[in-house]
Amino acid sequence: MQESVRKLLDGLDDPVGCEVPGGNWSRFPYATLAESVTRIQALLREELELAFDRDGNVQDASFHDELRILHPNSFRANSVVALAPEIAVRFSNFGRLYTIHSSFPDLLTKYPVDAIRALVERHGWVYVAADELDDVYDGKNQLLRDGTNTWWIRFFDYL
Repeated sequence: MQESVRKLLDGLDDPVGCEVPGGNWSRFPYATLAESVTRIQALLREELELAFDRDGNVQDASFHDELRILHPNSFRANSVVALAPEIAVRFSNFGRLYTIHSSFPDLLTKYPVDAIRALVERHGWVYVAADELDDVYDGKNQLLRDGTNTWWIRFFDYL
């Protein structure tokens, strides 16, 4: 992990909250963040002609939302995606961080990733490259420091 990324993540890490800062859902600005993601989704369609689906139903996670374009062979049942997206923009619960990822990295070249990043960042989000997050988590939160969690899980995954 690059030193600048580690410094950013350390600054946003929380010794208490696993899912949200301080573990305090009553103070978490979910509606404001959801509104931002919905607006980004609309602009991705209008400006870049990309039809991202919105997850919007994330629970038990360190992220609150994801915009994604599913692989044509994806299967959905009861809101479960059996195949991963070709491209996804995932929004953390911590510090307005976001990342772009894919289970089909070769397909990312189909998409204007730089334009997507520029659009998301216009709305106050801070990009973290997904491949920077593979290191074992060794941050402030003792509960998450179990030797199996990564920085990806800490900021962008289900717990």
